[in-house]
Amino acid sequence: MEQVSNASRAFKCDQGETVTMTFAEHNTSMRVTYRFDDQDTAQVVEGNSFSFGVDQPFRILRVFFHFINESGTGGSYDVRLEGSNGGSFDDPPPVLQAGPFVPFRRYAFVH
Repeated sequence: MEQVSNASRAFKCDQGETVTMTFAEHNTSMRVTYRFDDQDTAQVVEGNSFSFGVDQPFRILRVFFHFINESGTGGSYDVRLEGSNGGSFDDPPPVLQAGPFVPFRRYAFVH
């Protein structure tokens, strides 16, 4: 896996490569959900990571960061991506708590 652009959160993967996303929570309980564009409902991340195969030529993923603490207490999440065929990427800056809003990040994967 290689990052296409630092600004775009777009990654080029080999066909069939497995991508693992890992999350580290700070000042909140872990509650991350995700949804691919071809899915109707979001899935809950079990533990602190999840993996998926890049089996389509183009795939969009949205990751939603929920904060389970008192609003405004400064929770955050760090994000890391790793490809099964190589490539590890931290995704700065941390996702910061934004009051009652559920922040999300959008990722694109191509092969």
